[in-house]
Amino acid sequence: MNTKTFFSADRVVFLRSQNKRDAIETLVRTACDSADIRNPKLVADLVLAREEEISTKVSEGVAIPHAKLPDSDRTVGCIGISAEGVPYDGGSVHVIVLMLWAHTTNLLVLSDLGRLLRRSDLYEALKRSRTAEQVLKVLSNPPTRVEKEPERNRTASTTFLHALRLAESIGLESVLLFPDAMGSVYFFKSEPGLQDARSSFRGRVLLLTNDPEAYTSDGIVDEIIDMPVKSVSEHNLTTTSLLFLLSRGILEKTERVLTVFGEPSSGALDTIRLTNLKREFGPLFRLPSGGVGGDIDDLVFARVLQLATELAQEGREGKPAGTIFVLGDYENVKGYCHQLLVNPFRGLEESDRNVLDPSLEETVKEFSRIDGAFLIGGDGVIQSAGTYLRADVEVQDLPQGLGARHTAAAAITAVSASVSIAISESTKRISVFRQGRRVMSA
Repeated sequence: MNTKTFFSADRVVFLRSQNKRDAIETLVRTACDSADIRNPKLVADLVLAREEEISTKVSEGVAIPHAKLPDSDRTVGCIGISAEGVPYDGGSVHVIVLMLWAHTTNLLVLSDLGRLLRRSDLYEALKRSRTAEQVLKVLSNPPTRVEKEPERNRTASTTFLHALRLAESIGLESVLLFPDAMGSVYFFKSEPGLQDARSSFRGRVLLLTNDPEAYTSDGIVDEIIDMPVKSVSEHNLTTTSLLFLLSRGILEKTERVLTVFGEPSSGALDTIRLTNLKREFGPLFRLPSGGVGGDIDDLVFARVLQLATELAQEGREGKPAGTIFVLGDYENVKGYCHQLLVNPFRGLEESDRNVLDPSLEETVKEFSRIDGAFLIGGDGVIQSAGTYLRADVEVQDLPQGLGARHTAAAAITAVSASVSIAISESTKRISVFRQGRRVMSA
């Protein structure tokens, strides 16, 4: 993401605001003055009206208020830094990034910005910044994460070295490296044998990360892949990532691959896993190579899979969560549904209810407690929540132990070109359905 496109030194503000409204109005005035935008009061009203509908607080300490500008072809950003913190929707934020969009909203930019600002090291660097130049430097050149603990470097380099040698000896085509647990690939430099092992391995090495700007290939990695999914456990880290790579056609279903990773919160790379993709995902794996299929954008699928993974692991307010996400083919799907209650997304602009918007994350998780399913268009627009699925079709070959929720999730995909993701409240497992059958379980 090229932050220079949206931000400049005269659109960095060191806030002294004591409340959310004042902070937003200050940022709007600054942005409008700098960019020659007329009627800042109208713009502020648009931003605040958006806040009334759904909070734009994306994580502890960070908010991204935004609104579309009428009759404009520009997109303008303004950054507010508060040393003391601004009260914001039940908490306090220190970094507020205002985005004023042109007539079309670039949700991919907003999604990238949200992921960037969730980096704890970048967030802390922004909080410590005392000049506009420092703020812009942090955003345009995020801090390099250098692992300074020799023991962790040795563990990571040794693990990766053995993975390359094993991959070569058994004739694999791909080794996948997940370095985000450490936050750097500094260990490449600490193992002199890595270059030789890499030269001997005739396959490819793919680096998968939530923050591609933090890494370089260093002659070891063939490709750095921006992963829109995150996981909170080793199992889900590999499973969801492999599913994403298969859906994008980056991996073939017949491959065997080695993955090198560590527990996401451990700060170490210490695990090698050999996966036979055909055996792992089974004969029912029907996601076509090169795409999820239908009208479903791959990034939307990956984002919803990430939300489902987090809900399954974290639950909601200490209680297990169970729900269904139905993706794609909305015009057909809606004929097999009715609302159990008033649709909480009704009346919102499409740009304000797209699942790629990071500020919607907590809203989606909160509404997961409502009985019924989420209906999401292939472009990511959330059409409804609390929706009852009533596809009257017999579902074949469902594994034993799956109840009414999974039956409904499978049935809706049997009568439409949709894909559904169901979370089991009792087992915390995620099931993906397509064409009436379960094609993945994680």
